[in-house]
Amino acid sequence: MLLPSGNDITEESPVLVFAESDGDDESLSQSAGECYSPNPDYAIGVQSCSQLRCHRKETFTWMLNICRTLRCPNCVAYYGINYFDRYLSAVPMDKKQLSLLSWVCLHLASAHFDTLFNRLSFRDLCSVMRDSYSSNEIHHYIVRVLSVLKFRLLCPNPFIIAYQLLEKVHLSSLYAYVDRILILICGQYESLSVSVLSIVIFAIGVSWFMINQLESLPPALLFVSKLLPSDVGKLVSIVDKSNESGLMMACKRFYINGSLKEEEHSSSPVCTVFI
Repeated sequence: MLLPSGNDITEESPVLVFAESDGDDESLSQSAGECYSPNPDYAIGVQSCSQLRCHRKETFTWMLNICRTLRCPNCVAYYGINYFDRYLSAVPMDKKQLSLLSWVCLHLASAHFDTLFNRLSFRDLCSVMRDSYSSNEIHHYIVRVLSVLKFRLLCPNPFIIAYQLLEKVHLSSLYAYVDRILILICGQYESLSVSVLSIVIFAIGVSWFMINQLESLPPALLFVSKLLPSDVGKLVSIVDKSNESGLMMACKRFYINGSLKEEEHSSSPVCTVFI
């Protein structure tokens, strides 16, 4: 299936905001995994379509490209792919509607992230999809997606968490490297089986060894050594697919020098990030 084109997007457009909160206090107190994590096997278990594993990567790349065109940060694309994954985890759907779902999820991400300058408005959406759907049909579909998501749009976002964490430990110079690794990991379907916090910690640890080849971890980054071995294995496997020698060597150094032995690990990462 061809990905939708972004040629008709306009940069200045009216704002369309659908939800200003993610629910009541009780729902907010639930774990992020319970509220926001997609089914890591939805391609087969829900949609019965193995091609979705590859299509998801293409969709995330497309969302990143649209975000760059609209001058939106990468975290908006992550919000969009999270909504995409969660919807497909819950609703078996006609694959012909994947294009509409992609646009709607990115629209919701844009509207939710920036309520003042929504870069991908409802008007833009109608313009892009005008040959296939009426504005009324698009509106009804947006409401349906929001209903399936239960209006929970503020999912834990690795791009935001990484930035905040690096600022906290005064190592913001690592962010460009972390951002690159997050893009690589989050685009892979297999990343759905790893927690957002583990992805962030791994990306930070590998980034350090990309630019500090002969140095050990500084005290401010010792928390990355508490990453669970099972998560490290999954993430290294994802990075290996990139075939980037420098990145793969950094992963090896991180695994050897930055990780503790399995028996030394606690049951969960010790780093606490306020999301």
